[in-house]
Amino acid sequence: MACIRKRKSVIAINFSRKQTLLFVIWGPFRNMRKDGNGIVYNMLKKTVDIYPNPQIYVTTEKRMSYCDGIFKETGKDGVQSGSYLSTGRFTFILATDACYGIRIYGMISDTYCKTERYRKVPYHYYEQGRDECNEYFLHEHAPYGRHRFITEKKLFAKWAKKHRITFMHPNWTVS
Repeated sequence: MACIRKRKSVIAINFSRKQTLLFVIWGPFRNMRKDGNGIVYNMLKKTVDIYPNPQIYVTTEKRMSYCDGIFKETGKDGVQSGSYLSTGRFTFILATDACYGIRIYGMISDTYCKTERYRKVPYHYYEQGRDECNEYFLHEHAPYGRHRFITEKKLFAKWAKKHRITFMHPNWTVS
C-alpha cells in the first residue's frame, strides 16, 4: 500500500536518513490500561525504553466505534458470526484517514478466484501447502469466526469509488 500524499494534520513521518520507529495501535481499549493490566500498553512502555523517541498513534474510542459500524457493511453481525475486522480493513481505514490517495499492490479482487486466469499461490508466503483462494472460500463460508476476505474485497472496491484508491497490480476494474 502506498500513500500518495499525506494530510499533515493526521500523520507526520520524518523521511530523513534517520529511521523512525512508528506504531499505530488499534483494538480493545482494555489492552491500553495503565494500571499494569494493559498488555499492549505494557509492551509499548518496554519498547520506549529500548527504542528512544518512537512515534505512537493510538486509535481513539470514537474511531474504533466507527470501525465497528463499518463491519455492518458486510451484511453480517460481527458478534453473532464471531467474525471481526481484519488488519487489512483497519489498514484501509487508517490510510483513508491519512492519505489523499492510495495505491494498492498485490491484492486480488473478490472475483479473481473464480476467473480463468486464477493461479494457485500460497496463502502465506512463508507457508507452503495452503492455497490462497481455498483459504478465502473457507473463511468466507465458515459458520463461526474467521475473516470475510471476499466480502472485504467487495467493500474495498466500493470504497474505491468514494476515496482515491487505485488497485495497481493486479489491476482491478472498479465499476
